[in-house]
Amino acid sequence: MAGRHTLYFGAGWNHTQLNVINNQTEAASISFTNFGQFLLGAENPSNTTFYNGAANRYYRADQIGAFVLPKDSAVLGAPGFLIRI
Repeated sequence: MAGRHTLYFGAGWNHTQLNVINNQTEAASISFTNFGQFLLGAENPSNTTFYNGAANRYYRADQIGAFVLPKDSAVLGAPGFLIRI
């Protein structure tokens, strides 16, 4: 491959941050001895547990990408859109 060559190159970085603040931290596990007790709303106190604690979630992610492409192997469409042949 003699002569001049043209290269397309680029890079991208994306940082995603998701913060979920949940102030409703009460949760429970309720047990009933049979279906009749369930219909009456009479839970089994020996197997009933109430939980309390932090329910907040924090998600962080980084994505990094790069490319180098010879001009004769690509067709450029709209800005930022690349089709490989």
